[in-house]
Amino acid sequence: MNGLAKQFLWSMFLILLAQSYLFAVATNKTYNGSDFSDGGNNLTNTDFVISGVAQNDTVFNMELDASPEIYGKTAFSSGSAMTGSITVTVDGTNTGSFELRGISLYDYNAGTSNVSVNWFSNINIVGNLLNGGTVTSTNSDLAITTSGSNNGLDESDFDLSSFSGQQISSFEIQFNMLNTSNYIAPDNLTLVGFTITNAQSPAPADTTPPTLSSITHENIAQTTADLKATSNEAGTMYYVVSTSSSTPTADQVIDNTVTGNVKNGSSAVTENTAKTFNVTGLTAGTTYYYYMVAKDASENKSGVSGGDFVTISAINADATLTA
Repeated sequence: MNGLAKQFLWSMFLILLAQSYLFAVATNKTYNGSDFSDGGNNLTNTDFVISGVAQNDTVFNMELDASPEIYGKTAFSSGSAMTGSITVTVDGTNTGSFELRGISLYDYNAGTSNVSVNWFSNINIVGNLLNGGTVTSTNSDLAITTSGSNNGLDESDFDLSSFSGQQISSFEIQFNMLNTSNYIAPDNLTLVGFTITNAQSPAPADTTPPTLSSITHENIAQTTADLKATSNEAGTMYYVVSTSSSTPTADQVIDNTVTGNVKNGSSAVTENTAKTFNVTGLTAGTTYYYYMVAKDASENKSGVSGGDFVTISAINADATLTA
């Protein structure tokens, strides 16, 4: 092997090594507070983002304590109640999906010793499937209290069997909270950790534009015409009928800003299925130019295709044969 060949192979090795380092998928393990950093209201690492929301815009910040532990901190008045959730989402760059295998929660109260009872109840885990839909833990009546025997929940308390073999892009810990103390006291739902397996990289971005074919016009009459085309991808097809022969851009067709625009429209289309637009309200004996564009679900746009036709004139339409 000559020197150039060795140099080429070494360069390719370094590129592959860099790619594997920069775009490494999440490690299959249990994640806890030591794996995250504080990103304001969110906690982040290279694979996940943890955020929290609460009913009525109650403050519910995701924070790390000195341990470190992950908790959502809220504060509200005595006797009040709320619903909320903590969400763990993939970053979408390194990791696109994963399987949830386990989760551990407990209630850490950071208020005064005068707090009598704060509890979280109706705790559910809802996973958002990568290809749409959800999966949910079957237990919905568990409670975490600051007084009593049950101060924490772990894998044995949540039936996650419906998550088995399911690729999810995020999961929500949904809960109700009731404060029955005589004081305004912050109460913290702590996410001790969550366990994942079978983490997957994100699917490659779709950058391929759709292509239009079989562009035709037919059934030309005095005031109507049919325009027909087929897209090789599902998405939306747009058309514009104009009196101008100047070819517009794809964006102009989509935005209906074509010079001489007379008629326009759009419709959802399926892959490799012909779509026909029936155009009405045209003027007899007039030359028209039509332009068509397809756009897929990833916002990729085809080139502009089209043609021209002349509507039947009123004289020709009314003409009759005489002996």
